Amino acid sequence: MPEFKEITAQKILSATGIKEADYVINPYRGCQFGCCFCYAQWNKFAQKKAGRWGDFVDIKVNAIKILEKELKTHLKGTIMLGSTTEVYQPIESKYKLTGEILKLLAKKKRDVIILTRSDLIIRDIDILKSFKNILVCFTLNTVDNDLIRTFEKTSPSADRRIEAIKTLADNKIPVYLHAGPFIPFLTDAEKLLSRLDKFIKRADFENLNQQMLTKSGFNKIFAQKFPHLLKDYEKIYHSKENFDKYWNNVRLCLENLRDKFDLEINIKFHPFESFFQSYLSK
Repeated sequence: MPEFKEITAQKILSATGIKEADYVINPYRGCQFGCCFCYAQWNKFAQKKAGRWGDFVDIKVNAIKILEKELKTHLKGTIMLGSTTEVYQPIESKYKLTGEILKLLAKKKRDVIILTRSDLIIRDIDILKSFKNILVCFTLNTVDNDLIRTFEKTSPSADRRIEAIKTLADNKIPVYLHAGPFIPFLTDAEKLLSRLDKFIKRADFENLNQQMLTKSGFNKIFAQKFPHLLKDYEKIYHSKENFDKYWNNVRLCLENLRDKFDLEINIKFHPFESFFQSYLSK
């Protein structure tokens, strides 16, 4: 059971360098789902907290009051919900901060992007339908529920997420798939897209950032659960040549799937040099 703490925030809207948005809102700090490959566990706040990612959540109980004030001066720009937390993690069922934030943003006619991997978003379907411009980026990198449970502590199953994506699409709410991270030898992109291509507007694929996982437990879990893949997995991240060869092959496969499914596919593969220099020097 995570440790929950109610806090008062100094601000809710934060300017962001994320190109898709001008501001981000994170009504919670930390995340109950505790996915071991989550990049948010390396932000400054999470690094200061004792305990493992997934074992703590701070609730910004004054979020609505602060946001009402901030929206009076921040009149323009797209707002993203959930850049460093899961806005629909289970505690949202109790506090309903995300739901109330969306009601306020809808009233103010703001453009909104929601990042989530939770089917709890369906609770707010009527609010989402009231927006003129809204986009849901839904994270799912496998349809294998055993694989999900291996790396994601308590997040919803693939079946629940797929059903949520279908419901959003049926209600005319645009949905992009964020298939990230793409886990070497484990993510089956074709099987994933075959379940979703009729319901999503686009699929974004991001490769696994191994450097950020060296202390997260991911490597240990991979070694324990997939010992037959470990040697090949380690090869990728110890050599630029192997790294480039593997991900270039994945890229070609994804480009073929683009034609097969007639779907917009955005491939966001980070180059070897951008993340892995410090990993190689260890």
